[in-house]
Amino acid sequence: MNNLLESIDQAVSLKEPAECNRAITECHYQLSQALRRITGPDAGANFHSWAVWGSKKAGVTIRQEDLDQAKDDAMRAGGISGLLVGGAVAKFLEQVTGRGFWYWVGSVTGPVCGAQVGKMLAIRSRRRAAELVLEGNKLVLNDIGRTTARFVELFSDHMDEVALKGFLETLNDPLLRRAFQAYGEAALTESEEQKHQACYFANCLAILFEHQKLQKYIEGAMPVVVRRCVTKRLLTFDIGARKLSVSQDIAGGLDSAFPPTLSELRSEELKQFLRKWSEDLGPTRRTAASDWTNLGQRMRYILDLFRFFHLDPDVVSAPSTP
Repeated sequence: MNNLLESIDQAVSLKEPAECNRAITECHYQLSQALRRITGPDAGANFHSWAVWGSKKAGVTIRQEDLDQAKDDAMRAGGISGLLVGGAVAKFLEQVTGRGFWYWVGSVTGPVCGAQVGKMLAIRSRRRAAELVLEGNKLVLNDIGRTTARFVELFSDHMDEVALKGFLETLNDPLLRRAFQAYGEAALTESEEQKHQACYFANCLAILFEHQKLQKYIEGAMPVVVRRCVTKRLLTFDIGARKLSVSQDIAGGLDSAFPPTLSELRSEELKQFLRKWSEDLGPTRRTAASDWTNLGQRMRYILDLFRFFHLDPDVVSAPSTP
């Protein structure tokens, strides 16, 4: 555990943003591998397996690799807005002066000024987004990462029900406590189906625990006026070589349904949890998000993402960070 905690301390203390993000991504991979040794390598992905890919996506914004796309979108939207505003002003001036040449002035200056304003706003908002995303990146590792480090240290030799109960009593948050209880259940069972479903449930609980805390960072990184555009144009999610967009239904780009062991959910508790975000638990339900700042839309997308790819080997693979 000391090595894991030291790695966490070192990662979050790094001052250079891109270097800090790379170290956080690597820490999540170490935690993922350590937790898999507890639950079993056949248990599927865990929270930190997914956090590797979430941290890699955060790195795109932290390194400002999405700035050019954001500027292009903002200039396009600003130009259209400028044209409308310029046309309205030109019409007013024509009525006041009685001269029609104002339309030519408005049709040229409006789009140009609007595009430049849009560009400046995009640069400013993406810089602020990079700062907030890095803060959120650190929060997740500092928060659940330390709990995982304690968990894997305690049960590095074997899982014990009595010791598990004692560990859970040290966790104050009910979501986090239930998540690690489910990881313990995954480690204790010999049933492949029960192991996969317990681990999947733990992942769902852990992601809700973190995303409730991340809400203010996500809202701050996506100003109201650009939320739908950013969700549609910039928010893709990589799993290995596969690229998914949060604005598209997950099932729309897949040839298969849920893994067999996650097809029919046995736990009523798990089903009730999933129904908080969508009544439809089938593989063809709508998962696309139009506004990523909406917690309900995020959870609906992420819960199905976790379920579809729970056993995908790419999810638990080592990160390759630029």
